[in-house]
Amino acid sequence: MAEKIPVVVIIDLDGTIVESKPADVLFCQGFKLEPGKQIIGEYAVSAILHLLKGGIGRVSEHLIETVQTIWHGGSYSNGSYPLVSGMEEALEASKSLVLYLALISSNRREFVERTGRKVLPLFDYVVTRENAGRKSDGLQLIIDKFGLPKHKHCLFGDTIWDERAAGKAGIHFRGVGWGWKHFKPVNDYGFARTPSEIPQIIQQTFL
Repeated sequence: MAEKIPVVVIIDLDGTIVESKPADVLFCQGFKLEPGKQIIGEYAVSAILHLLKGGIGRVSEHLIETVQTIWHGGSYSNGSYPLVSGMEEALEASKSLVLYLALISSNRREFVERTGRKVLPLFDYVVTRENAGRKSDGLQLIIDKFGLPKHKHCLFGDTIWDERAAGKAGIHFRGVGWGWKHFKPVNDYGFARTPSEIPQIIQQTFL
């Protein structure tokens, strides 16, 4: 058996491991909007969803209350979103490559356990909203957990907020081409067009 690469690969749950489209569609329906339509600017629906999953910027208490009412009154936090096609196999292959595999989510643990139950046994550490309100703080918990240098960590995610959190934590970031689709295959540092490419990008990053 080949020796595992002594690194920590961190994978975002929401939109990266599990589909995000159901939340997008249902949330828009709650606001009586057509999915994909802007409210007040680019990525507005995405921004409001992420507000609920960790908080970004400053918004009015009324907006927060309105959004939370729609969110908790719908199926967003009660449903179980499907795994992205090919993700289970990609995670198994990644687990066989690296020393540690971690999962991070800005959702609550109950949601994470229900939605990701099929793949959770593959992870050595799981960080949820109860552990850290901000994703960058959650990433620091993972860094502290395993005690490896920051350059030995890499986060895979589907949003610009994932990328910013990784930058703030001082670790590698690799974008994926599904979920919220914030990233396009135009970079030279690694971009996963499909889950099956994640193990290859891990090797490109650390070997």
